Amino acid sequence: MWALPEVASMAIQSMHLDVQLLRANGLPLSWRTHFLLRKYPALIGLLASHRSQINLGPTKWLIRDLGGLGTMQSTILDVYEAFGAHDFFGRPDPLIVDVGANIGQFTNAMKLLFPGARVIAFEPDPEVFADLRTNTASLESVELHNMALGANSTVSTFYRHELSGMSTLAEPQEPLRIRATLDVSVERMDDVVAEAVFPDLVKIDVEGYELETIRGAAKTIQRARFLLLELSLDRPAGSMNLEVLRAVHENVPIARIVRFGRPLGHPSHPECQDVLIALGGDESRDQAAPVRKAGPL
Repeated sequence: MWALPEVASMAIQSMHLDVQLLRANGLPLSWRTHFLLRKYPALIGLLASHRSQINLGPTKWLIRDLGGLGTMQSTILDVYEAFGAHDFFGRPDPLIVDVGANIGQFTNAMKLLFPGARVIAFEPDPEVFADLRTNTASLESVELHNMALGANSTVSTFYRHELSGMSTLAEPQEPLRIRATLDVSVERMDDVVAEAVFPDLVKIDVEGYELETIRGAAKTIQRARFLLLELSLDRPAGSMNLEVLRAVHENVPIARIVRFGRPLGHPSHPECQDVLIALGGDESRDQAAPVRKAGPL
C-alpha cells in the first residue's frame, strides 16, 4: 500500500514526464497521444491494485505497479533522448544486450524506436521473467534468458524487492522492503553471449551488482561499441562507482564517457544516474550522442 506522500511525489514526477513527452517532437504524435490517453486509466487501475496493459506501436507493456508505469514512461523518454532523437547507431538494426531487463522496459523502448533491433535480454527473477516474456511476445528478434550475470558461474541469493526494478543480487540497502529471497543461476556474460556477437550497445542495470557483471563480461565489452551503466548516487559505498568505471577502463583502455543521463529518483534525493561509455574507438565516439560532459575514464 502506497503512503500518501509517496503517491503525491510520484504524481508530480508523472506530470513532469508528461510535459517532457509532449515536447519530444521526434516521437510520432500518435504514440504520444495514445500513451497519454491510456496512461491515466492505467494509473487509476494500478491504484486499485489491478494490473494494466498499454499497447504502444508494436510493443505491449504489462504493468503491475506504479513504479513500473513511471519506469516505462521515463525509459521511453531516456532512450529517445539518448539514442532515438538522431542517427545514433548509424544503422536501423542495432544489436542490444539488455542485462537486468526487468519486465522489458528498455527492450521495448529500443524496439519502439528501432523496430529492426536485435535484443538479447537477461532477467533472473522467474516472476518478473514471466512478465518480460509477455511484454516481448509480439516482438521479433528478441532473445530472452532467465538468469543473472556475474563474475562466476554459480547459484546465488537473489533479493526480491517490493519494487521489482530494485531487486538485486547485492546486499540490500533496505532489508525491510525485501519481500522474498530465492536462489538464481548466475553465469558469465562471456560464456553465454557468443563470440560472433558484436553488440552495438550493452546496457547493465543490476542494482549494485555492476562490478561483478563487468568482471564476467570482459570479452563481450571489448567487442561492443557502447556501454550504458546505471551508477548509484545514494549507496554508502560511493567508491563502488569508481571501481566499476576502473574495471571498464582495464578492459577497454580507450573507453570514454560520452554522456550522463538525468538523475533518477526524487529531485532532492536522486538514487541513480546512467552513464554512456564509448568503447569502440574513434568511430563510436564520432557517432555518439551530444555530450553533457565527456572525458576519459
